[in-house]
Amino acid sequence: MAKSLAVFFFFFAIAPFALAKTNRLRSTNLHVKTGIRPLGAEFNLTDRNESNPIHFKPNLNNQFFVSATLEGLIGVSWGFKTPNNEGDQLKRGETTYSDWRFTFPFEQFRIDAYWVQYKGFYIENSADVDPSWDSTGPYVHDSNLQNRSAGIRFTWVHDPKSFSLVSAIDQTDLQKSSGGSWLYGMSVVEDFYTSESEVIPSAVQSRYGEDATLKSGKFQSLIVHGGYGYTLVPFDHWSITLAAQLGLGPQNVAIVGTGFNETQSRTARLVDAFANVGYNGPTFFSGAQFQSNQVVSESRSLKLSNGLFEIAFYLGAHL
Repeated sequence: MAKSLAVFFFFFAIAPFALAKTNRLRSTNLHVKTGIRPLGAEFNLTDRNESNPIHFKPNLNNQFFVSATLEGLIGVSWGFKTPNNEGDQLKRGETTYSDWRFTFPFEQFRIDAYWVQYKGFYIENSADVDPSWDSTGPYVHDSNLQNRSAGIRFTWVHDPKSFSLVSAIDQTDLQKSSGGSWLYGMSVVEDFYTSESEVIPSAVQSRYGEDATLKSGKFQSLIVHGGYGYTLVPFDHWSITLAAQLGLGPQNVAIVGTGFNETQSRTARLVDAFANVGYNGPTFFSGAQFQSNQVVSESRSLKLSNGLFEIAFYLGAHL
């Protein structure tokens, strides 16, 4: 598994530079964008019967981002959060956040790489894990719980003459008429969780089987996925895009808890949805995007879903 991951990362790291001269999309040199993401990531943990979910959320009010795409070929995005007020920190704890994303957008395919890390989570459904909890008190939270997600995704557009994925996601190209295409791809994903204490509160561990004392877990997945995307162009420079993909693939699971250290082979599932509504003019662009990306992982007695749920409002310029 490790060798296949290394080969996959190496190939797609050098591919954009090898193809840059033949896949240039615009004559402009630089596209810049900034915006706000009111929603962020979360991860959910439940038993294998999915009857006892625990919803872990980072304490983030708003996430801002800035990005730049050079020559319509290579893009970099950096995300950061606004400070929490003192009352909010006392109620939900403090979260630190790092978010770096890289894109290599071409006409018929694109490559996305990302590295996102959160430290400090609260349990949104605290009443389910602490019978004494009430809404006036602080949520159950773990300031040492970390979640790191990293991965690289390759997406192939079957019919680039009918559908432009870079127009919808990056705004470095312009789709002038309505159309759609099948989408195919492959992703390498690593989700990592760790805490100094046991992740599941001790009061409810009896519900979660042999992995209830989980302290850390690493889930490495190689997922093949496919779906469909469609863009409606009601007016010049205005567009509405919807796209969705589903995927499956092998997963290597390494989990550590009090009294156990296990390595397992499982199957990972991917559910991905994307939408964009916006204006892309000769000099500037603006709009709103929604993205939901969820990878479902399993251990012997647990199911974990790592989800990215974002609504982004953006404004950018073609320089």
